[in-house]
Amino acid sequence: MGVAAHPGETAEWATVDCDEGTLTVGPDVYANGAAAITTLRPRGGTLVCHATCTTVDQSTGNANLTYRGGDATTVSCYAGTLRWDCASDITNCHNARAGHLDFDAGNGPLTVTNGYLGKGYRVTETKQRVTVTNGWKLTKCGRDDGTFERGVNYTESHAAI
Repeated sequence: MGVAAHPGETAEWATVDCDEGTLTVGPDVYANGAAAITTLRPRGGTLVCHATCTTVDQSTGNANLTYRGGDATTVSCYAGTLRWDCASDITNCHNARAGHLDFDAGNGPLTVTNGYLGKGYRVTETKQRVTVTNGWKLTKCGRDDGTFERGVNYTESHAAI
């Protein structure tokens, strides 16, 4: 299934939900005249999103999302796998529980302004292409309460929040 998935197609769609199956969202999907989908909410299935999303809310289920859209304001990955296959920036990024946030899927540098990790977090970032402006904040958990795959030759600094 697709939402404006073919070249030249456009669609207006504020919230895209997917519970199962395969879904492709094309780059020219917008909401209320804005150049971004308001919310992408994958809960199951396999999704590829080329559209810009203001919010990516992957909170439940076991979705397998590949994101290739533009800059996002809020990204929450608490379940399934979210592959950030682009160099688009994230203002607020949340990861915990059973979610796997994979930054190695894409190429090119990107910035996460505010990063929040909770118990069960899993982040893959061995390409070291992400700059986290205000650092990853461990919220209600410790460093050993999740997995951060960084690769080799990096610097990690710690401070109380």
